[in-house]
Amino acid sequence: MHDSSTQAASAPAARDDAPQTTAPPDLPAPIFTTARLLVRPLHPQDAPSMSRAANTPAIAKHMTNTFPSPYTLDSATTWIAMNRDPPFLNWAICSAAAPDQVVGGCGLKPGADVQGCGVEIGFWLGEPWWGKGYMTELLRGMVGWVFGSEEGVRLSGRPGGWTRVWGWVFGGNEGSLRVFEKAGFRREGVMRGAAEKWGESVDLVVFGLLKGEWEERKKKETAE
Repeated sequence: MHDSSTQAASAPAARDDAPQTTAPPDLPAPIFTTARLLVRPLHPQDAPSMSRAANTPAIAKHMTNTFPSPYTLDSATTWIAMNRDPPFLNWAICSAAAPDQVVGGCGLKPGADVQGCGVEIGFWLGEPWWGKGYMTELLRGMVGWVFGSEEGVRLSGRPGGWTRVWGWVFGGNEGSLRVFEKAGFRREGVMRGAAEKWGESVDLVVFGLLKGEWEERKKKETAE
């Protein structure tokens, strides 16, 4: 689990084997889909399912302190209201089979000044969906959207888009460490004792992926 936010469009083509689903007409269209997931802007009706998915200390222990615990209906309602206007930087993660039910969240935090070439990525997933490969699937899809879509380039405000995606994980969060590694990120270093969570000093493990590295991997996958 990882959080990059204050809490935590031309999209890539959907895979041929992705489930064909139709979201309720009042829900926003997804920015991208994967085999089992879709990522879309938040909607007021997401509050109940978001609260249910997020309301566990097992998630909050791996997030920044701005992530509420307990995660109440009011917490979800407030977060959604903060993210209803463009430019969108935080989205709902939903099962492709149930696009009206939030199972997690993801977001981007653009770098500033000399680090404006990069963007930080964060995510969380409801505990019932752990251990099934969903977050690796999500992270690969998110990177593809950031680097490979017209909307991702527009969101960056930079010609050619962002050239680096990065994220951090609390030391000891083995699940999220594996997610970044499986998604092709490089473990770039450890910031020792760089954070305090629930009264304990914790390390921050930093992961990064360059656009050129992602492009090379895509070429190899295409060649295979």
